[in-house]
Amino acid sequence: MTQVETLSPEKGGCPLHASSAVVVSDRTHRHRKPSSIDQEAILRIKYWDAFLGLDSLQAGHTEWLNGSALDVPTEFRYLQQPPEVRQLINLLDTSADAGLFRHSGGTSLEHNADKVRQSLEGTNHGGDSKLLKSIRAHEFTMWPVDVGMHWVVLILHMQQTGGSKEFDHVAQAVIIDTDHDPLTVGFVLDRLKTVLAAGGISFARTPELLLNMWVPPQDDGWSCGLRCYAAMSEFMQRVTRLYLAGKTYEDSLWEPMPSWFLAQSVREEMAGLCAAMCVRELKYKARIAIELVDSEHTSRKGYKKKSSSKYLSATALKPQRGTSRKQGQDRKIGVRTMSRAKSSHIHPHHKVNKTAPHRRSIGQPDNIWLKKRVPIVWDEDVL
Repeated sequence: MTQVETLSPEKGGCPLHASSAVVVSDRTHRHRKPSSIDQEAILRIKYWDAFLGLDSLQAGHTEWLNGSALDVPTEFRYLQQPPEVRQLINLLDTSADAGLFRHSGGTSLEHNADKVRQSLEGTNHGGDSKLLKSIRAHEFTMWPVDVGMHWVVLILHMQQTGGSKEFDHVAQAVIIDTDHDPLTVGFVLDRLKTVLAAGGISFARTPELLLNMWVPPQDDGWSCGLRCYAAMSEFMQRVTRLYLAGKTYEDSLWEPMPSWFLAQSVREEMAGLCAAMCVRELKYKARIAIELVDSEHTSRKGYKKKSSSKYLSATALKPQRGTSRKQGQDRKIGVRTMSRAKSSHIHPHHKVNKTAPHRRSIGQPDNIWLKKRVPIVWDEDVL
């Protein structure tokens, strides 16, 4: 795999590599207003993006997702498909729209559209761009775009015309808008035609062009990114099933999406994929870990005190560094260690389980542990 460029996280990047997925970037984090869609290299999802995506997904249960949170899990699912399917599908990342589809109106939007079109018509790459080349090289294109704090997915079905070896004709297009807003769909379609027509890509007539792929309607202001990921993941699975059946296209690709959607389940799946992608990009020199977050609101039935964070602190689980083997022997938990703990140091809602010496395997040195922390074994009436 060829290394393209090395950037530090402080400057907005990390080691970047070529990949089969088309990722267009401008050395800025993809949720920070990228300014160009025409770059020297097609870049791979990088581990800094995985960090950013994971942070966005864990920011809250009702938080809108940034571009990294949408790109990284989708890229992970894309890489799980057979190589032949990845040759059929062109996956663009969220930075590729360069603000073209921002539904803000006014002259600024028109000016931005002209700027993007000029970039596509530039001569830096022989009169073409990586974006247009990638679209013309694949039968299908998936493109998540931001229309202004709202994610929408474009799915294009391309065809070859006039004996061309490239896919230069958009035969069918699906615009997945979980708000089901016809104004947004029409706006995005007009912008898409403006950009692709500048690169010599033709479109079918409007009645045959725009297909309706039903998705569960969104009833909140934050789950659009989760729903777009679920739709793209489902579409890739459909293409894979067709390929395994010896086909590349059927009208069944555009059947309604599954009607059951559980936002929290999808968020947890995406967070797990971001963490896994981060480990993969770090060449498995890292591992996934769990951090307990201190909070005065941490509670169980009958147990809610401001001091509870002392007992549930993440620092209590931090392993001791430089502990000798002999010290480790002394710090083994069981009857011996707990018998040395004064009763005044034991929380009234805790009890000593002398039959479970494995309860404490890591912790602080003895003197600190016995003064400030005790192993937690919840009583049944507390749980």
